[in-house]
Amino acid sequence: MLERIQPKSLATNREPSTLPVMKLRTFAAMLAAFTCAQPSHAQLFPDSQPRAVSRGERLTAWTHPTFPSAEYVARRSRARTLLGTNDVLVVPSAEGTSSGETFRQLDDFEYLVGLELSRSTLVIDGQSGQSLLFVPRTDSRFENPSRPNDFPGRPLVQDPALRALSGVDSVLADDALPAFLLRASTRSARILTNTGRVGDAYAIMATLRMTKSVREIASLREAARVTSVAIARGAAQIASGVDERTLTGGFIADCMTLGAQRTAFAPIIKSGPNSLWPWRILGAHYDRRNRAMARGEMVIFDVGCEREHYVSDVGRTFPVSERFSPRQRELIEMVRAISDAVIAAARPGVTLAALQRVAVSTIPAAAKPYMQAPLYFGHHIGLDAGDPSLADAVLQEGMVFTIEPWYYNHDEQVAAFLEDEILITAAGSENLTAGLPRDADGLERMRQGNAASLTDASAGRTMTRDGVLSFALDRRAATVRVYDLLNGAAAAVTPVCANATSAALSFDDASFVIRCGTAAREEFVNTASYAVTEIPIRRVPTRVARTVARKNEVLVVGTIHGEHRTSVRYSTTVLRQLLTAMRPDYVLTEIAPNRFDAAMREFSRTGKITEPRVVRFPEYVDVLFPLTRALQFTIVPTAGWTRPMDTYRTAALKRIESDTSRREEWRTYQQAQHRADSLVALHGADNPYFINSALYDSIQTDAHEPYNRLFNSELGPGGWDNINEAHFQNIAQTLDQHRGEGRRFVITYGAGHKEWMLRELKKRDDIVLLDVAPFLERIGAKRE
Repeated sequence: MLERIQPKSLATNREPSTLPVMKLRTFAAMLAAFTCAQPSHAQLFPDSQPRAVSRGERLTAWTHPTFPSAEYVARRSRARTLLGTNDVLVVPSAEGTSSGETFRQLDDFEYLVGLELSRSTLVIDGQSGQSLLFVPRTDSRFENPSRPNDFPGRPLVQDPALRALSGVDSVLADDALPAFLLRASTRSARILTNTGRVGDAYAIMATLRMTKSVREIASLREAARVTSVAIARGAAQIASGVDERTLTGGFIADCMTLGAQRTAFAPIIKSGPNSLWPWRILGAHYDRRNRAMARGEMVIFDVGCEREHYVSDVGRTFPVSERFSPRQRELIEMVRAISDAVIAAARPGVTLAALQRVAVSTIPAAAKPYMQAPLYFGHHIGLDAGDPSLADAVLQEGMVFTIEPWYYNHDEQVAAFLEDEILITAAGSENLTAGLPRDADGLERMRQGNAASLTDASAGRTMTRDGVLSFALDRRAATVRVYDLLNGAAAAVTPVCANATSAALSFDDASFVIRCGTAAREEFVNTASYAVTEIPIRRVPTRVARTVARKNEVLVVGTIHGEHRTSVRYSTTVLRQLLTAMRPDYVLTEIAPNRFDAAMREFSRTGKITEPRVVRFPEYVDVLFPLTRALQFTIVPTAGWTRPMDTYRTAALKRIESDTSRREEWRTYQQAQHRADSLVALHGADNPYFINSALYDSIQTDAHEPYNRLFNSELGPGGWDNINEAHFQNIAQTLDQHRGEGRRFVITYGAGHKEWMLRELKKRDDIVLLDVAPFLERIGAKRE
């Protein structure tokens, strides 16, 4: 997509000059106008008081940073190392929107802060080393006094989540920014901005953003994967008579269906004569980019999906007929050979200029007049399809850019194009889009619809659905590297087969499956132990065909974990009798899918379970697994909780508890927990009737309300809503697989989760919820 990247003064690495005081004052006034152009509710109604944080809309209700705060803290720390002690870096946010468009944060502010704030400014002070975030007192977009139900208000400067989620040193009101800048002028500070209006910070931002972190690389992998699947789906729709706009609409829809928030740029899908022209020429006309394709032509896809702010940019050329003509095939393979040569030369220590020389030297003499070769046949990508870069930069591990040779021959009326995303690694480079065929034979198979494995929504997935773990196959080293994205730590390096051809996560995230050699032998890296395991014995239960659909019955049984072993009223014996009386077909458990196989194999062989996660649940070790020998039911692991989540939540709660500015929030949370514990103790913490009652559920709802409202977003996957959503997603998937079968499902989770699950289950129209109490009565459990 280099043809559509606007020039960004790649050589702009000049030293910005010190700003005169008058210019600084002008800039301060400009920023004051920027931050105060729209009056706030308080300005319109000076007698009114700001809304409390606990009322109205909170920023964290619908948005969260892409990464944990540690990522943004590390980025700003790197930025400080590039600043002089008398430098001040100023990075404004997006203006915001009030006319219906979807908000998208400006790249540099997103990179350094990660919050969806409009009309705000980040300041990094080289002298103090502090990062200061200046925000409006309230978000004016959420205010309309004549329509309070539609516009509930949104406090910003008072919201502690802003500092917690971004990790900045201080959050200040935006009207304090001009005074801060004027104070900086008294020390003749050098003001650098990414806008180019004052001192130019382009070189600083390019230096920061060119090298991607492990978390960014994982996001770019996922964006590349989603784009590749969408391209594969689009290729199967190519046919004579289909118009370009139909393929464009299909690609956009596929991006969204696959989880992308939007396309990275307007998709460029061009065929026949249109393929000979860059996008700016085609876009100069209202309806030019909509010609119908004809047999014998080729069609170019130059497209990308954007997921969680990170983009992809991939290009392939397909025949409109089922096969390329000999000349078309020759051009495809020529372009691939040029691309292969550049990719092979890409490694740490090489300059982009050197890659350009490799590209030019590989072009056949007859093709040189028709081959476009700006820079090195590509551009950096990240938050943007034209991420800032420096032309004289030396390649480093973590850089990601495209390689895209273009061949445009107006004499023969033919064009060929190939674009891949390249990651620089310690050992050389990795093609992030290599899973999408690049050769003529493979492109023909995609065009013919003979690449079904590439069109599956999970094809090539390397990041777990919860966004916690990332897996990378290193073919050179014959290892799989696992990274804990949540806690920012390398988790494992696991040796695998030396002839691995591909790898991807299983549908349930329980295994990272390695395909070894031409015989397609598979190895399974367990996503809990990170070790190569035996072939999993668990399979997805097959759906039973029924002529008449019947609603399934569902019971949610609240468990008390370790207390089952010490309680008389709700002992493991009582629980065993209860489950026996229920006669389930399926029992959905608080066991993670990646823990279940090991526990089941162990129990099948020895009759015991020592698997670290499962052994903590006596309801399973002492009751459920042994019952499989007497009753016919299927255990389904549905927990969405993992060890990295627990580690992250524990550390986050400690930060909140020790933050003196959040004592009131912590006190509110603790008081709700203490009230709930007292009420539960009053009614009987081990009374099975009470544990499985609506009263118990209402107590739990009240207990978790402050925890959820105040901390959910900040705790990431460990937030109360977030973890329950992860659990319930797996539960809902199982119920969906067996819709209409008339089976009985028992869901066994810690009793605190029960109220959340029941609320969601009541929304389904394909199940009948049964009460637990009649089954307790049936087994003679005493009401006390």
